[in-house]
Amino acid sequence: ALPIFDYVMSAVIRGKGEFKLAAKIEIFLRPIMAAITIAAASLFSTAQALILVYLILLIGKILIKIPILRSQVSQEKLFSTPFSQLQFRPLFNFGIWTWAHTLGGLSLSVIDRLLVGFLFGSHDLARYGTCTDHSYGWSTDSARLWSPATTR
Repeated sequence: ALPIFDYVMSAVIRGKGEFKLAAKIEIFLRPIMAAITIAAASLFSTAQALILVYLILLIGKILIKIPILRSQVSQEKLFSTPFSQLQFRPLFNFGIWTWAHTLGGLSLSVIDRLLVGFLFGSHDLARYGTCTDHSYGWSTDSARLWSPATTR
């Protein structure tokens, strides 16, 4: 959720027309984050420590962006009128098929792994996940090889 929140904050800065400011923030912070992550990888040998370092860096990046966003958005109202049910219903009806498609696709992509894990255990789930991931890779590789022959 934190990377998405960071992305949304960057999108708001860009959405206000501050493309240079958004680029400067990312150009300044990303190399620092990479250097600290590389240093942490050489110091710590566990994945948990690296994940903790990444989360701390991401929280720091978000805390740097918050005052910038406050200075840009504080004078404006985000919504000029209250959001009534009459405005919400067309938006919901417009997006209902997108939500249904997304939730259906997510459930179809996860339900087989949930069933295999529940019925056969974690060892067979790992084997099943490896097999399906490899078969997906093979099918996409063959599709990539075939596509130049079929395009004009």
